[in-house]
Amino acid sequence: MESHSQQQPSLTDYIAARAWLKHTPNAFFPTDSSLRYFIKQHEAELIKCGAFIPALGSAGPLVHPAKLAQAAIAIRLREAEERSRRRSSPGEASAATAP
Repeated sequence: MESHSQQQPSLTDYIAARAWLKHTPNAFFPTDSSLRYFIKQHEAELIKCGAFIPALGSAGPLVHPAKLAQAAIAIRLREAEERSRRRSSPGEASAATAP
């Protein structure tokens, strides 16, 4: 059997995504639609890390607040690094101007 270094979350660790957003205003997700878009773009990664459980009935999608916060920060930092790397890549600038 596989051992897990982190404790498995319990059912009470998850809350409805809308309830979390309503009670936890933040700059990452200022609106319900911004959270939905982020989840749509990164659903597989969020499920894998335990931050998100898709809708399974009337409760709607569920989130693990701490894991979602960690995942959102990690994903946004990774995306920022990728954008920065693309902007500073000297090969792209010369390739774009080549005939």
